[in-house]
Amino acid sequence: RHPAGSVPCRAEGQHQFGELEGYAEGRGRIKSTQLKKDDVESLEIRDFKSIGPAQRVTFGALTVLSGANSTGKSTLMQPILLLKQTLDSPFDPGPLRLADPNVNISSTSQLISQVPGARRDGFEFCFGLVGGGRIRLEFSYKAGQGLDVESMDSKSSGGRQVSLRKGMTAKEIHSAFTPHLG
Repeated sequence: RHPAGSVPCRAEGQHQFGELEGYAEGRGRIKSTQLKKDDVESLEIRDFKSIGPAQRVTFGALTVLSGANSTGKSTLMQPILLLKQTLDSPFDPGPLRLADPNVNISSTSQLISQVPGARRDGFEFCFGLVGGGRIRLEFSYKAGQGLDVESMDSKSSGGRQVSLRKGMTAKEIHSAFTPHLG
């Protein structure tokens, strides 16, 4: 357990990532690459597993997470993997697909932070994108009822914003997207 406000894990540097060029020839130099527009450049997690208050990690083209066992390294990667396996699912898994080779969680209650001061009724992920875009997902949890998507907000790097909330009518959803169509 981590005291409220502590950072359980941190990103070690933001190094330029490169492809090895000439490795087979013994020249071994690194060709620098950059993150591209709309790549994920940061992740903020709130009230998820061993994380209570918001913790943020910024990614470079290569980011190394290091730390002792049980300090939250896997917890920082699980939101990305949970969303990946949910989006890749061949069926509708509900709010998040919890059982898959990437992440296998046996109960939704395991997702809820038990850190003092953390909320016990949900959690939030916010992905920052290169170019200024972002995607924020808020999940709610009720014992015996499970997990639900409470809200989703997105902002494109061009400034377009869409906000969706649980319980919106079809008309409200249409209105949220209408400014961005045609």
